Amino acid sequence: MDKPNNSQSHNNYKPLTWIERLLANGADIKPGEGWNIILLMGSLFFLLLTAYLLKPVRDTLILVEGGAEARSYAVALQVIVLVILLPIYGVFSRQFSSRTFMICIAVFFSCNLLLFYILGQAGYKLSIPFFLWLGAFGVLMVSQFWAFTSQVYNKKSGERLFALVAVGASLGAWVGSAISRMLMDYFDSFHMLLISIIPLLVSAFLAANVKIYNTTGFNVAPTPTRQQPSLLSGFSLVIKSRYLLLIAIFVILMNWCSSIGEYLMAVLVETFYQQGIEMGNMVDSKESYIGKFYSEFYFWVNLIGLFIQFFIVSRLIKWAGFNIAFIVTPLLIFMGYGLLAFFPLVTLFKVIKISENGLNYSLQKTTLQILFLPTTRRQQYEARAVIDTVCWRIGDLLQAATVFIGLNLLNILPKKFLFLNLFLTLLMLILAFFIGKHYQRKYNSE
Repeated sequence: MDKPNNSQSHNNYKPLTWIERLLANGADIKPGEGWNIILLMGSLFFLLLTAYLLKPVRDTLILVEGGAEARSYAVALQVIVLVILLPIYGVFSRQFSSRTFMICIAVFFSCNLLLFYILGQAGYKLSIPFFLWLGAFGVLMVSQFWAFTSQVYNKKSGERLFALVAVGASLGAWVGSAISRMLMDYFDSFHMLLISIIPLLVSAFLAANVKIYNTTGFNVAPTPTRQQPSLLSGFSLVIKSRYLLLIAIFVILMNWCSSIGEYLMAVLVETFYQQGIEMGNMVDSKESYIGKFYSEFYFWVNLIGLFIQFFIVSRLIKWAGFNIAFIVTPLLIFMGYGLLAFFPLVTLFKVIKISENGLNYSLQKTTLQILFLPTTRRQQYEARAVIDTVCWRIGDLLQAATVFIGLNLLNILPKKFLFLNLFLTLLMLILAFFIGKHYQRKYNSE
């Protein structure tokens, strides 16, 4: 059973500060925990802010220099790049303490942005390299952040507080997307790269000031092993652990299902625009119409995700238990696609897709990170990186293969993919049940 150190026991007798009272609206806060939560929330906020400043740059460069076809090839190449990078990431993660590694990787990516800026100003075409780089940055930095956070909290405190820390991601994505739209009117793509360095370094600075309690069951510094791990140890860790393998399969199914939903939504948007043109009541250009639709869509996704993250996630885990909280998202998505399969109404699809994305970005992502609390340091860094990067991208590839085979070989209508999503969410439900049982056994054994 986890026992707090003397400083944490003493803090239990202190009253909550005003910041802690404010945070207590979103989770069960204990005296003395507020400052660390603010630092971690802030670090994750600026990390997601950086990512959403860079996404418009990525899309602008790839569509101007290469087009939509080049973008589709780049998505596939991201898997290859990540397979090459992950062993290198694993080697360096074993050489440094958690805090040092967090700072070093942020500084490394900041230097990359500066290099991209210099090469861009020199006239080099960078669309494909930058697209691949941002794909690696987006998943590796977030995975690295949660690995670092897993060193800060033990299992019990992590279940209480991870949901609150993750509010920084929802808020950062929302604010970052709003700021990027404004800045793109005044700065070109390469100057946006320079601007993005600032929040990335702020994120690292905040993480550097987080206090790490050497909690039971966690190793803050890497521990030497008798046998030198192989370059592919991250993949090996996943394959050899039934628990991690189940999580990896769950993540693949989750992104496969979500990506098919994104494809179906894109089909609906294009269909409605074409119908509007044919009926003569469409006044917007295609770019303007699509831009407005997705701006509204992501506004509601981020707003609902932020609400769920702050007001529901922590309370659901506390009152219903982790296992129930983990299974809620696939259960609701399964029910939603079940309705759509038999009642394919456009308004219903939009509501369900907004709900799916909002739940995935808040409740599901938080519970997935909690699953790594009762694991070793190497599993938190190397295995988590494999699952968050390669397994996630495999979901994208499966979606692309599904659409190609379905449309070109089987000649089925796009709406029939709803039944595939229904099947995928059913598999997710079954996996969530078994993952929850494994988690509970690991939780009780430590």
